[in-house]
Amino acid sequence: MKFKSTNLLGILILAYCVWNAKDLIQSWFQISLYEHYSWIILAVWLLPWLYFWLIAARSGERVINSTLLGAALLLSLLGRIGALHLLSYIGLALALAAFVPWSVSTFIWLVCSITWMPVSGWAASHLALNYIRYLFVVRLVIAAAASFWLISWERSKFKKE
Repeated sequence: MKFKSTNLLGILILAYCVWNAKDLIQSWFQISLYEHYSWIILAVWLLPWLYFWLIAARSGERVINSTLLGAALLLSLLGRIGALHLLSYIGLALALAAFVPWSVSTFIWLVCSITWMPVSGWAASHLALNYIRYLFVVRLVIAAAASFWLISWERSKFKKE
């Protein structure tokens, strides 16, 4: 597989965004009871990213959205400077989405990234006190539906071509 300079830059920006969002681990495993299993939601949400990464590895060509990478870098940097972790998480989601072919289903998948972010657990815990035990399942189903829809959407486009 050939690596172009844009691939290397994209991977470096992704690594920077991962580094800025490193406090997710602390949030998932130490701080909030509402977030203990959100890493599972992230793993499910990442399935399309892994799917497209494997396709790109097989074909030898990666599609990287430079606009999303620029926005990811900016938001991650602003999140780091202003200690606004949500911006860092959104930057991470944008950096990951930059490696996925852009479509309407990609946008929906990107919006559903909120399910693995700590803000969703916090908001849900304050809005749905009577249903707190179901919140993880709802968030997991939303992430899974978005992920599998994106994969099936893109697979159907490849079959038509």
